[in-house]
Amino acid sequence: MKKSLLVAYLCSIFLLSALVSAQSLDIAEQAIAMTVDQGLTTQSTMNIHNTGTTDIAALNITHNLDLADNDGDQIHLSFSNPGSIPAGQSAAVTITAEADDHIDLETYEGTITVMDAGSSAQDTVQLSITAEPKI
Repeated sequence: MKKSLLVAYLCSIFLLSALVSAQSLDIAEQAIAMTVDQGLTTQSTMNIHNTGTTDIAALNITHNLDLADNDGDQIHLSFSNPGSIPAGQSAAVTITAEADDHIDLETYEGTITVMDAGSSAQDTVQLSITAEPKI
């Protein structure tokens, strides 16, 4: 009986410490809209706040945007690496969109997902990129 109580007590301490040191993050922007001219590059910023109680060592940033037009021209999308983000602090991520010379003039839409590489903490933001003619 004493062993069972001790095991239950230790498990509850472990679960409580996991909850207290939980990692979470928040993308400050509600949505991001970018405009890129054919054949050129543009940038925008996404701000990520570590709302947890432990540092975020690394982020995985992905997106689900289909950035190719019907004849294979593309918008190439990349994200800067903000490094580690201490608990309670924020970091800026630069989003770079580079359009091919003949990308179709339309708006490409989807979602960016930012995940803490060391936990299940994540957040999403909507991204739209409008391709315009080079003037």
